[in-house]
Amino acid sequence: MRKVDEKEYTVTDNETGYKKEFFVKRFRLPNGMIDTFFVDKGKNSVQILPITKEGNVVLVRQFRPGTEEYEYELPGGGLDKNEDSKTGALRELKEETGFLCTEDNMIHVADLSYGPYSTGKRVSYIALQCKETRSGQELDKNEFLTVEVMSMDKFMVLLRSGKVRGSDAAYIGLDKLGKL
Repeated sequence: MRKVDEKEYTVTDNETGYKKEFFVKRFRLPNGMIDTFFVDKGKNSVQILPITKEGNVVLVRQFRPGTEEYEYELPGGGLDKNEDSKTGALRELKEETGFLCTEDNMIHVADLSYGPYSTGKRVSYIALQCKETRSGQELDKNEFLTVEVMSMDKFMVLLRSGKVRGSDAAYIGLDKLGKL
């Protein structure tokens, strides 16, 4: 495959000011045909598999517009400008769950692609020995998350049933810990 051309676009919602950036890329395919692809210009994010000192897993549940359902997922979120991923993972863990872990217990697992049509990466971590803080969550004004702490067994049932977003990071993390 050979890139023919690429253009960058930004679409802004006039009501909210929300901006979405993407590329339109054209490639010459092996058969000579030229095809067009829309690629999300995604910013990098972090995703954390938090495990308490008791061995329980900390998940969040939130409404997702695509499925129009409340879904279980690993906590995480976008990195701030010039923020390194470990600092972002510690921050997101605290903000979304109200749990903390030490920097030494935040273990890098993998850098995962969002998907074949995005430039963004999800930097995945395991957070060990997590402890709940007294101050609780620090959510953005558009975040409505509930925190669920569950046994590893219950988590594995949810994970195996396909009911946890971020399952790739969870499986890689559990494999790194020797829990599969």
